[in-house]
Amino acid sequence: SREEKTCALNKGSNDQPRRQVYLCVIFLKIGEIDTIKEQYAADVLIKAKWRETEMDAAETVEYDWMKSWSPKLYIENTIGETREQLHRIITFNEFGHAFLVEKRRVSGVFLENLELNHFPFDVQDLTITIASNLPSSEIRLVNDPDEPHRINKQSFVDEQEWYLYKHIETEQHELANEYEEHASAHPTLSVKCRAARRPAYFIWNIFLVTACKRRRLMCAKDIKYLERIKCQMKKKGIRQHRTLDQST
Repeated sequence: SREEKTCALNKGSNDQPRRQVYLCVIFLKIGEIDTIKEQYAADVLIKAKWRETEMDAAETVEYDWMKSWSPKLYIENTIGETREQLHRIITFNEFGHAFLVEKRRVSGVFLENLELNHFPFDVQDLTITIASNLPSSEIRLVNDPDEPHRINKQSFVDEQEWYLYKHIETEQHELANEYEEHASAHPTLSVKCRAARRPAYFIWNIFLVTACKRRRLMCAKDIKYLERIKCQMKKKGIRQHRTLDQST
């Protein structure tokens, strides 16, 4: 049954129960893609939810978030300062099961390994990597089966230079924390979309730059040619003036 599968997934390698956290990432806005610095700007909404069985039969929805269990999530590939807004709510499904929900809106710059091997026909991954400070033996990060990841293509800033795909992929892996006394693996979930460079935009820019440079060269040549003619006319005028003086 579905409950049996959930229980099996919530057990670690040593049969200890672990919390399963369901994640949904929404790319609200994607800004400039900088292939030189290997980074991109974005505004994302991250929804995380997990079961809280103690609230199933609760008569009120009051909950002490400060004393409750938390997945301790963070975004692993941010650069510099980010703007973050966090909201917490309690929801119930059709079976009366309680879920604690964290909605985190993050605006900032994200690190990405951008490849230029096929420039200007390259396709780049744009990734949000969500990690937990808890070890993998206590928590598991998975996709939300009720709310899929998605992207808002209408708010894409670099639309003239890039084409943004709707397709989204996810990847689960573990991250080792070397700063801990007993190094342990921590779970991560990477959610990525893709953007393809528009070669026509790049080729048109090359044409404009080349045309401008050629125009500047032509103008420079014209100026030098006119100055040379002016000098020749001055020299000719001086010679004619000397000839007239000698004849008189």
